[in-house]
Amino acid sequence: MHHHRVQQEKKRLSQDIEKLKTLHREYEAKYQDLSSKYEAAMKEKMLIKLERDRLMAKSESLQKTVENVFLLANTISLNFT
Repeated sequence: MHHHRVQQEKKRLSQDIEKLKTLHREYEAKYQDLSSKYEAAMKEKMLIKLERDRLMAKSESLQKTVENVFLLANTISLNFT
């Protein structure tokens, strides 16, 4: 009787182990998928920041150019009046 109970327990534990192994494989695949999505999102975020910084620098440069043009125009108009 004791042997039969031990065999049942062993069978139940083996089934539990197989279920856990299956879950582990599924979660590992999900983890890999989420990890690659995260990396792609972080890469996209970094590229957007770089693009933003580049556009900000370009905007500042254009703004300084416009200011210089206005200063030059004022200087020229003052010289002719």
